[in-house]
Amino acid sequence: MTTPYSTNALRERLAKLTPSQRALLAQQLASTDTATTVPRRTNRASAPLTYNQELLWAVDQAMPGVPAYNVPRAFRVRGLLDLDHLQRAIAVLIERHETLRTAFTATNAGPRQEILPARPAPFETVVVPGGPAEQEAALPALLAEASRFIFDLTRGELLRVTIFRLSEADRVVLLLSHHIVCDEWSRDVLFRDLSSIYNGLCGGQDVSLPDLPVQYGDYAEWQRAGMSGAGLDPQIAYWRNRLRDLPSLDLPTDRPRPVAPSLAGARRRYHLDRDAIDAIGPLAARLGVTPFMMYLTVFKIMLMRYASQSDVAVGSPISSRSHPELEGLIGYFPNVLVLRTDLSGEPTFATAVGRVRETCLDGYAHQSVPLEMLALELKKARSQGFDPLFRVLFLNLDRDAVPLTFDGASVELVPTDFRTSKFDITLSTRETPEGLAIAIEYNTDLFDAATIDRMAGHFEMLLRGATADSDLPITAIPMLTAAERRHLLVDWNSTSAPYPGDLTLTALLERQNQATPDGVAVWFGGSTLTFAKLHGRANRLAQHLRGIGVGPGVLVGLCVERSIELVVGLLGILKAGGGYVPLDPDYPTERLAFMIEDAAAPVLLTQSHLHSRLPAHGGHTIQLDTDWERIEGLPPVPPVPLAGPGDVAYMIYTSGSTGRPKGALNCHAGIANRLLWMQEHFQLGSGDTVLQKTPYSFDVSVWEFFLPLMTGARLVVAAPGGHRDPGYLANLIEAEHVTVLHFVPSMLRAFLAEPTAARCQGIREIICSGEALSYGLMRQCQDQLPARLTNLYGPTEAAVDVTCWTCDRTYPGHVVPIGRPIANTTTYVLDAIGGPVPIGVPGELYLGGIQVGMGYHNRPELTAEKFVPDPFADGGRLYRTGDLARYLSDGNIEFLGR
Repeated sequence: MTTPYSTNALRERLAKLTPSQRALLAQQLASTDTATTVPRRTNRASAPLTYNQELLWAVDQAMPGVPAYNVPRAFRVRGLLDLDHLQRAIAVLIERHETLRTAFTATNAGPRQEILPARPAPFETVVVPGGPAEQEAALPALLAEASRFIFDLTRGELLRVTIFRLSEADRVVLLLSHHIVCDEWSRDVLFRDLSSIYNGLCGGQDVSLPDLPVQYGDYAEWQRAGMSGAGLDPQIAYWRNRLRDLPSLDLPTDRPRPVAPSLAGARRRYHLDRDAIDAIGPLAARLGVTPFMMYLTVFKIMLMRYASQSDVAVGSPISSRSHPELEGLIGYFPNVLVLRTDLSGEPTFATAVGRVRETCLDGYAHQSVPLEMLALELKKARSQGFDPLFRVLFLNLDRDAVPLTFDGASVELVPTDFRTSKFDITLSTRETPEGLAIAIEYNTDLFDAATIDRMAGHFEMLLRGATADSDLPITAIPMLTAAERRHLLVDWNSTSAPYPGDLTLTALLERQNQATPDGVAVWFGGSTLTFAKLHGRANRLAQHLRGIGVGPGVLVGLCVERSIELVVGLLGILKAGGGYVPLDPDYPTERLAFMIEDAAAPVLLTQSHLHSRLPAHGGHTIQLDTDWERIEGLPPVPPVPLAGPGDVAYMIYTSGSTGRPKGALNCHAGIANRLLWMQEHFQLGSGDTVLQKTPYSFDVSVWEFFLPLMTGARLVVAAPGGHRDPGYLANLIEAEHVTVLHFVPSMLRAFLAEPTAARCQGIREIICSGEALSYGLMRQCQDQLPARLTNLYGPTEAAVDVTCWTCDRTYPGHVVPIGRPIANTTTYVLDAIGGPVPIGVPGELYLGGIQVGMGYHNRPELTAEKFVPDPFADGGRLYRTGDLARYLSDGNIEFLGR
């Protein structure tokens, strides 16, 4: 492989660089003593391993039977192919290059390579059955399977030949070797030597290639000797400082990283037309960089935006054949530089290229330290087959391979994919007259092919955007393809539903009361109320509240234990036109005092036994038990409705985990939309019973109370404190034939562990929200109960829930998504500057649509920070959740945490 930073390549680029760069590189090249020859070792039968060979040896010892370090070279021969001459040519090749007849053995002093006498390489012929179409279809899999042969490094047979015969005049030849004895450059050496030997044999000529001045073992011994002493101290000191506190590049993956990686992989190939790279050369010249640095910068920007980290380290191989006598050898020479670049501070692309240039030049100037030595020096613990200094590799191939030529036949290379990957991602680029060839090798434990295809599209978009305007900040360079942007912003937010826009929660509840006045509306502790009686009581309370000034925009505090009085209080406040503020009696006195003072509600509803726990209140205090006599005399008819869809229905205080509690205001239109969607999805009726057990200071309680009262289902109210007791809940569910209920996942786990929960076979719908639902818990619930399990997500600031996923145990990847947006809502996963991130890439979850709340009570600055204009909908508003999420490829959203 010719790399953009081999000694010869660097010389060629001197003229293209700025004077300061040229001086630095000249100094670097001058320090490389190419005049000193590599001496021949005295022990011709044995040699040490080079440092990077030792790395591959360690991998092979740790992971025997893994073919990730096989190197396949396949070529198709159409025409005459003399198999005897080919076999003889391979034998001469093995005799010529010691590496092809080297065995690796463990000794007390460390691993050694032993040079064996030449012997024929294993040769196998496979007849490919079927007609031409069937043969072509079968060939890739046959090549892949043959490429997965497991080499035994101790035997010394590290080159194998397999002939796939399609016809007498059409064959595919696979030359398979282990990486420990060859590199990309070695392919050119092998092809050149093999062509000369084979063609000489076919022509009846003597096969007499010039003698090799040294063998690979000579280089290994010379390298080991040169790595000792203090000569490398400055180089090691550079890397020790450069890679201090090196973070892992944590790319988003389709599946969790396995504990023991298999190194299973695949390769995808792409081609960009010439117009995509025409600007690369002129821009590189203007910025004083090489095309390699341009492509590497684009790649690093993509990785930065994928991983949301500006400190990006990428491995990149560098040829170590700095001496002329090494250029004709087959062997494993490359070193790998860890190119770490800081892309923080919103640099422009031109600035970022400059940073990458300095990274590369500094790395080239300190390239003498082998990666294995560097890893040991930095005391980085390696997992099996994986070097933690980098997870991603980048190559730019700046010339075509040496062609293989056989007299009497046409020969062409056959791309091979033998389904392994040594790194998470290896991206290679190669400019051709037609454009840019891109290959991406990827770990299939982590990534799907569709993800890699999107990655290639993002690389192209960034490349085009960067060259079109190099002064753009790197976070502003467009990365999404048009199709992906349409999916994210339009297709997956097509949620319009024709719900009446003028309905209020109060109107929905009254409509059901008129439809089923004699149906049982609520049960608590053995007592029941019909819809008519429940609404009659609530109407009387509403009349009283209206008389003391409650109406639209007025907040009413509600500090009542779970009871029928609580349900009457909720309905009464809404019917009066006010918005209720839950004041949970279980809260500490200090928190209740803060909420009462902050809400400044002019009216407070409570019960007599709780009154003494409440702080002094300057407004009206109504005790729903002892004060009921003066309320009961009012007419049981509803007051004239005054609240509209845009008026506040309730204000619930958030937990205050990020500061003092905040009162989140939600209007009638938002909660009405939520309940109408829920009814459309769950289809409740008079045969259903909904359990209300969530403390009413949490927003889940909103639908637990009002969905059954809106649909004619029966509302069963759990006893105070009952939500904490799985045994009580199981008995209540069984006794009252509960069909629909909610659990936070932690409580669902406790409930399923309760032995009596097995008797709750009448549940048809279990709804989870409030915490992340694990795949294992989902499976456990589905195994134990016949109910459908649904995962919902939503913050208090957006009318309870805004996404939904019906749990499916066959969903790929063992992921439990939070689903898609519900009716008349939108979801966006955005980056730090408010742009949509690609599918699979984490970002902040934003919510839009009718359910976005009104903001925070008396917190205008925080409201402005969290409730922002919707850039994708004229006049719309978005709520910034602060939650980390990503879109999956099917449009579902995966919740990733805060």
